Amino acid sequence: MSLHVEVEYMTHRGKVRSNNEDALLIMSDVIQKEEMADPQRIVFEGNSFVFAVADGMGGHKAGEVASRLALDYLALNWLSIETADSIDRCIQEMNLQIVKEALKDPSMSNMGTTLAGVLIRGSTVWVFNVGDSRVYGVHEDELKQISKDQSLVQALIDEGTITMEQARQHPLRGVLLQCLGGGLEGGTVQTVIKQFSLDEYDAFLICSDGLTDALNDEEISACLFHSKESRLGCLFEKYMKAGATDNMSAVLVYVCRKGVKGGFA
Repeated sequence: MSLHVEVEYMTHRGKVRSNNEDALLIMSDVIQKEEMADPQRIVFEGNSFVFAVADGMGGHKAGEVASRLALDYLALNWLSIETADSIDRCIQEMNLQIVKEALKDPSMSNMGTTLAGVLIRGSTVWVFNVGDSRVYGVHEDELKQISKDQSLVQALIDEGTITMEQARQHPLRGVLLQCLGGGLEGGTVQTVIKQFSLDEYDAFLICSDGLTDALNDEEISACLFHSKESRLGCLFEKYMKAGATDNMSAVLVYVCRKGVKGGFA
């Protein structure tokens, strides 16, 4: 199966943070910049693709190192991944690499990162995540979160203790239950991996929590479905107006069979 894939991506440190600890993976290229003035677009054709976002943490440049390490490892190994189990093994090894690197430098001891991504092989798609970076699926006029936030507020939502709207303002909304690294020497990571047919979705949005903390799903949908310009440009404008208090990174992926009009046409 030959697929035509159109990608739009962007990363920005925002208005408050002094540096950008996010990183993006576009196929085998890791992108890590303080900020981009405008979204970038690129087109791919083939039958195997990978795209991901990592949101680093740890301070003193540690977060930048962790997110880069995670995506560097994925960039080198994604072509050998063909099953959910092999995705999990890859993520476990990522975690070990980050922990080993952290042990070399006390200032990096608590560095960690989230991870969210999409891997496509022919008609099969795997969505994976660790932490609270997200993957959304787009089908017709519906936006659906596919990934599962591994955060304290999501656990409280699952218990019925708080609502989604209450979670957005909760004082502990930044507390993660899982991440890569984070000083967890010798530990394994609980991964979220979902597999489904490519026919179930027309597009995917992968993003760090800098975007989803600033905008709710309705605001994101408005840009994806109603913007006449760049979809990510619309999201970025709303993110900046909302205060841009955290780094923001996003990858928007439209997938169609070769020869069919793409998402940015």
